[in-house]
Amino acid sequence: MSATLGRTLGAVARGLGSVLEGVGVGLQGSLAYRETVTKQKPLLALAAKKPTLGEQVFVAPNACLIGDVTIGDKSSVFYGSAIRGDVNPIKIGSMTSIQDNVVIHVAKSNAKGQSLPTIVGSNCVIGQNAILHACTIQDGSLVGMGSTLMDGVTVEKGAIVGAGSMVTPGTTVPSGQIWAGNPAKLVRAVTAEEAAFLTRAAEHLSALSTVHLVENAKTFEEVLEEAEVREEIRTTDPDYYDHMGIHPPQGVETVTGPDGRVRVVDGDDPRLG
Repeated sequence: MSATLGRTLGAVARGLGSVLEGVGVGLQGSLAYRETVTKQKPLLALAAKKPTLGEQVFVAPNACLIGDVTIGDKSSVFYGSAIRGDVNPIKIGSMTSIQDNVVIHVAKSNAKGQSLPTIVGSNCVIGQNAILHACTIQDGSLVGMGSTLMDGVTVEKGAIVGAGSMVTPGTTVPSGQIWAGNPAKLVRAVTAEEAAFLTRAAEHLSALSTVHLVENAKTFEEVLEEAEVREEIRTTDPDYYDHMGIHPPQGVETVTGPDGRVRVVDGDDPRLG
């Protein structure tokens, strides 16, 4: 008896708490706290310097930007990457994609006392697992997966560093050339098709990052609601809409199952993000 009463009172208390929370959130309007799926904080201040982001920048929830880091509009930092601007600044331009597990760091200075920040231009693609250390990547360049660029390296505009390359300190990769190997050396010139591909790749990855930006900003409630909507769409017989005299979700698709029944499998429902 007492256990049943306790469960009942607990349910009432939880329900009341949920109602009060909803009222409070409504009163706060746009200032209300929104708890997203991930609680990790990818932007960390260091010595009074905090990362600065432009418009529509995607930073994956498990990436980490530390200290004096500046990123331009529509750029992206994908999952597991670390960008640490502690002893010098790191600047990344617009529409540049930093892919998964990339490490970007700086150096205080070289043997001559010259400051060594890291600069990555606009419309660049930095492949997965690359390491950029105190170097400069100019606009429209590509650094292949697993490459390492050491102190003082400059990759000029529109150049390509092949996957798995080691670019030794102080090396300059001239504009419009492909370098690869360990140590990296000239392979050949970039073709017109490859140059066009570099532009398309930067644009594609910028658009793709927007999808990740939207998905990672969703709350627990939004994720659960969308799951319910998708399940509803998946299990609804298309004849239902005709029978009820209503239109199915825009862009709805159907599939014929092994039992011969036609089912809705997806759709552009306005309730889905």
